[in-house]
Amino acid sequence: DNLVGIVRQVALIGIMATCTTFVIMTGGVDLSVGPVLAIAGLVSFYCLQIDLPLPIVVLAGLAVGVLIGLVNGAIIAFLQLAPIIVTLAMLSVVRGSALILGGTDQHLIRDEPAYTFIGAGTLFGLPFSIYIFGLVALAMIAAHEGRFAESEQLALQALRCGARFDRANASGIFGVQMFTIRRQQGRLGELAPVLRQFLDSESQAATWRPGLAVLHCELGSRDEARDVFEKLAGDGFAGIANDAIWVASIAYLAEVCVWLGDAARAARLYDLLMPYAERNIVFGAHTASFGAAARLLGMLATTLQRWDAAEQHFDYALAFDARTGARPWLAHSRCEFAAMLMRRAHSGDPDRALPLLAAALTDARELGMRGLEEHALGLQQQLAKGRRPEVHPQDGRAAGLSEREVQVLRLVAAGKTNQEIATALCRSPSTVAIHVRNILGKTQAANRAEAAAFAVRHGLMPPA
Repeated sequence: DNLVGIVRQVALIGIMATCTTFVIMTGGVDLSVGPVLAIAGLVSFYCLQIDLPLPIVVLAGLAVGVLIGLVNGAIIAFLQLAPIIVTLAMLSVVRGSALILGGTDQHLIRDEPAYTFIGAGTLFGLPFSIYIFGLVALAMIAAHEGRFAESEQLALQALRCGARFDRANASGIFGVQMFTIRRQQGRLGELAPVLRQFLDSESQAATWRPGLAVLHCELGSRDEARDVFEKLAGDGFAGIANDAIWVASIAYLAEVCVWLGDAARAARLYDLLMPYAERNIVFGAHTASFGAAARLLGMLATTLQRWDAAEQHFDYALAFDARTGARPWLAHSRCEFAAMLMRRAHSGDPDRALPLLAAALTDARELGMRGLEEHALGLQQQLAKGRRPEVHPQDGRAAGLSEREVQVLRLVAAGKTNQEIATALCRSPSTVAIHVRNILGKTQAANRAEAAAFAVRHGLMPPA
């Protein structure tokens, strides 16, 4: 009994997460999800109070969610409004409706076994929450090994189960896992509309600031990334809560530090991560895997130009990630090791970097890691030209621009017309026009002149 009790507590702690990133999903933005869950639960509660059959209760809750989703979809599709605007408005409407319907009191369902089973029941002698714990853990392992589609499905299953008894925390875990998956896939540009929502909500942003800083880096928002990083770096990062996700927060900030090229803070982060040099970093109990800490230490040592230490850390990271089956992180370790060798530029370093980049590129393509693929290709091109990698790379990640869109933007900034761009890139003028519209939307530029200014500001123009 004691062992079962301990396992139950571990399962509940493992499922819990404090970040509120449930809006991180594919294909769009829906900010109304939380209130929809609340009002659907209230409808189910009141249906139970009038002794309706359980199937009708379940269908009533589902019907509420479907109806609100149809309203959102209809407004977006027929009125051509941005999903973030529509669902933000729906969030307020549904939240207010739930408050009117249920008041400020809690509404607990205690006498319905089918509802209470998931939170308090047992299956084959074990608490059911342990099985939910297992689903979340399997999702993390699948992402760790590069099985992103399977990981996403497992994360969704865990969300469906966990939301039955702890919606907010189940959503938090799901958000972290989807953030990790989309980042590996190079698809964090999909989150650009959500970014402002985080910034406008101080309480939400405070919970997720290290991840928010990473998101700014991935989107190429250097000033915003620096602003978040500076707020967290005060007093030697003493403000980072010493909780279950402390080491994951430090890992995120290490990547931001390297991206910003902040050698002064790199030394402090290096010292903080050094005790984990031979470990794999995990977010929380089992939410997401970040691969070998040695990779991050190697990146920080590179920023500090401690070349021998960097090489030792990268050698360990390669062996560690290969041994644990962390294929995505192994690809990252190879790419970062190659970048270090290119920066150090000792005799024989370029020759050592070539096979590392080739292997990283192969894995990135096979696993669908678009961001890493572009990074590896960029390093290969620099290596072929005999150039060292930039300390602060500013590439197509700015505003979520694709590599092709960056090419078009550079020509726009050079004053080329759509016809001239089409000729230069061997594309049709209509295709170029689509690229230009996408660029204006992603960079929030009103015209070509503002887009050109964006390119200059973010360092996207080639050297003269």
